[in-house]
Amino acid sequence: MEFELLPGGNMLERLATRHVDTLGRSVLTEAQMRAWMRPVADAYAKLLAKGIYHGDEHLNNIVFDANDRPKLIDFESTQFFAARLGGGLVNAGPQPRGVFYYKSPEATTPCALVDPEKSTVFSLGQMLRVLLEFGHDPAT
Repeated sequence: MEFELLPGGNMLERLATRHVDTLGRSVLTEAQMRAWMRPVADAYAKLLAKGIYHGDEHLNNIVFDANDRPKLIDFESTQFFAARLGGGLVNAGPQPRGVFYYKSPEATTPCALVDPEKSTVFSLGQMLRVLLEFGHDPAT
């Protein structure tokens, strides 16, 4: 197990306190969003390649270190699957955990079988959406 001091706050805090206009809407550029999320996507890909499904992907579980590099935290919901066998499924369990907005529909269904790779891609898409649309009225 490895521990590291992560003083930079989580990604949602950083967005809400440093990258909003006077009306509280995201002004994060696509280039900045890519710089934040590329290492996150790479980290999730490495986990999945080793048969590890994080299971609780959301912006509060991405924290910045002292050098402003994003790091994944909170592996409490982690499940293991047979990645070397060409994929695998994990069980959502009787009471799925995590933040429902970020989870794929099947991952929020009790006792459903979930493809960890597809579920992670869904979660990444939701995170990207929040970063770019935070505070904006969806009707406009």
